[in-house]
Amino acid sequence: MGILDNIANTAQVGTDQDERVSSGGSGFSESGIHMGVIKMAKVMEASSGAVGIAIEIETEDKKTARITEWIQSGDAKGNKTTYTDKDGNEVNLPGMTKIKNLNFLLTGVFGLPSSEEKEIKEYDWDLKQEVSVRKDVVVPWLNRPIGFCIMMTMEDKYQDEANFTTKQIVEHFFDPVTDQFGSEKINSKPAEMRQKFLDFIEKTPIKDKRKKSKGATTEGGATTNTPAAGNAGSTTNAGFG
Repeated sequence: MGILDNIANTAQVGTDQDERVSSGGSGFSESGIHMGVIKMAKVMEASSGAVGIAIEIETEDKKTARITEWIQSGDAKGNKTTYTDKDGNEVNLPGMTKIKNLNFLLTGVFGLPSSEEKEIKEYDWDLKQEVSVRKDVVVPWLNRPIGFCIMMTMEDKYQDEANFTTKQIVEHFFDPVTDQFGSEKINSKPAEMRQKFLDFIEKTPIKDKRKKSKGATTEGGATTNTPAAGNAGSTTNAGFG
């Protein structure tokens, strides 16, 4: 029995929320929609005790997207798969909801996937070379096609309003055949969110989530945001989805 099977057996009962942004770490320079194949999906155990799934997707043009979704909190927060919202309800972690939706897109099963220990190659930054390690791998996901949405997002860097960074956030996964997002396919709804995402990024190629926008000017009491150099396009604080 793998690590994910153990978590599935002991997970707290929580309500699934609407799919929310909870991942990043890809190698893209602009917002957009991409198709690819899952080349690796391995279980990550942080020193804090948190558990996540690290996914590597190779796109049609041979780029690699690296995404990590955290499905269990660390030791300090009780190693939970849920959190308590403002109304006192137990709600699944955003990463848990996204992983369950992704598993449904890939296997037709709504829930955590199974995992098993395998010998894989990982890059060792100290040795500066690949080494063999044993880690839990989500075997049913490997070599499966998947679509995903990249949203360029400006955020404060290290909670410092004087500095900011632009991240490439994977906001949603979708079925590359039917174009349905996970929540649409689970609920047998037509594929509409993919086009809504395309419409959104046409107007808003960069999402601005900074607390204090760099270069902002005030015009009659309204704040106008100016993108960073090299990040052409309008910005907004509005969310998608």
